[in-house]
Amino acid sequence: MVRLIALLTLAFALLAPAPAQVLAHRSWQFQQPDWDTFSAAIPCAASEGINRIQLSHHIVMDAEELWQGRDHDKKLAFVKRAVALAHRYHLAVDMWTHELSGVPPELRDGKRVRLSPELWQWLDKKYEKLFTLVPDLDGLVLTFAETDYPIYKDDAVISTATPVARVVKMIDVLSAVCARHDKQLIVRTFVYEPNEIAWIGEALTAVARQSGARHNITVMTKCVPHDWQPYYPYNPLLGRVGGLPQVVEMDLGQEFTGKNHLLYGEVEYVRAVLAYARRCGVVGAVARVERYGDRALGTPNAVNLHAFCRLLQDPSPTADTLWHEWAEARYGADAAPAVIAALRRTYDITNLTLFPLGQWIADHTRVPGWDYAIDHLRQRATALWIPAPRDDLIQQALLHPDWDTLDRVSEEKDLARRLIELTLRDLNRAGPYLSEEDFTRLSSYLEFAADNVEVFRHHNLALLATLAAEQATSLQTRQDYAAEAWKQLGEVRESANLMERRYGADALPGNPARLRAFANTVEQHLRELP
Repeated sequence: MVRLIALLTLAFALLAPAPAQVLAHRSWQFQQPDWDTFSAAIPCAASEGINRIQLSHHIVMDAEELWQGRDHDKKLAFVKRAVALAHRYHLAVDMWTHELSGVPPELRDGKRVRLSPELWQWLDKKYEKLFTLVPDLDGLVLTFAETDYPIYKDDAVISTATPVARVVKMIDVLSAVCARHDKQLIVRTFVYEPNEIAWIGEALTAVARQSGARHNITVMTKCVPHDWQPYYPYNPLLGRVGGLPQVVEMDLGQEFTGKNHLLYGEVEYVRAVLAYARRCGVVGAVARVERYGDRALGTPNAVNLHAFCRLLQDPSPTADTLWHEWAEARYGADAAPAVIAALRRTYDITNLTLFPLGQWIADHTRVPGWDYAIDHLRQRATALWIPAPRDDLIQQALLHPDWDTLDRVSEEKDLARRLIELTLRDLNRAGPYLSEEDFTRLSSYLEFAADNVEVFRHHNLALLATLAAEQATSLQTRQDYAAEAWKQLGEVRESANLMERRYGADALPGNPARLRAFANTVEQHLRELP
């Protein structure tokens, strides 16, 4: 009998599901030096199973900001205070830096930096100074782009070494100084172009193959190849960094999808990204929880943070489970089903509003100016990353629009409005189970979303009709498109007035001043038509 029980116990153990796979690196990133909100978020992060945080953007972008320049003393004080608080909650702290930055004149030659032994010595001393000022810091996050002198660019540095070799050298120098102080170096792979991504990947593979390679290097890779566009493919560097430990970076601060002014329930997207990243072998993930002062915490978009944190601990919960866990805790079991049905649509509503035919033109969520929109249609279309006929055709349709293009864009805004109507219906079903405050707040989000749909409808159509008029080959066709453009131009100006009247001069995304500036540019284009 004892033997039988033992065999049965073993059999059930073999049939039982494997223990949850907890990712080792679980991080939130903070961008705004607002102590009240930061200090409130730290215990929340710890309670959600986060074990690291990152300080970046307006808190610090370059190491030298802590000892030189405007308000450097305040920045240093914030960083030291933040590190101390995080450590009390057993959270490691990584600080962003961008290199090369702050290079002294004697190491520069005109607009370029000489890559010389003296430069590397200067860089080493720079980080010795940093770790002297903030000895309890746990790691650095190194970004090669968005700095004074991107090391991989020939127009930024003077060197006979290849771009790949330069990146390898930078990693070697910074990982060495970090290793001396028992700090981690997190190498962020963010760059702008496909060939630059390839260079970074080659450099990381080379670093991984070096004899005596340091063990304090982790790679941090965005889930997408460039910026936070929901229609972009996965980053080609995921799982392709030579075997170095890698974490995936996600944006739950919604930099390009409403900055938490718009509802954006992306639980399914978060789950898909983390599932793919796990298949690529990542050891963890980093999520932005704010875009400067616009935070997910305290808004309905916090559902995305809940999904992120739960999936770092255990990949098995379904999207339905994640939605129900959060909604029942936040709004109650009776209200949850209708609230979930409502909020699930907001992912599509916001995408349809901001991304015409799935393409990036919005300026970090804001209404874009003419040049920004056209440049991004040309240079940042999905076709840049996916060499597929469908994406090429969409890009060309927007760059060379016709009446069908205008109809398609208008129809997607119609769909967004229809989804808002369905969402309001579900919200009304939840109404009896919601507090008055919650019902009013959710209703206000949806009313705001509906107004922004119309803002971007008229903006997009004014842009496209004007482009079509400029490209028309006959006088009658030009006049027809111009008439439509003038009509939409009037709607843009009226939208600016409406947004200012209802939401104030600082409304986002449909900012009144930006709408008026765009309208002025469109008018200039129309008046210059032959």
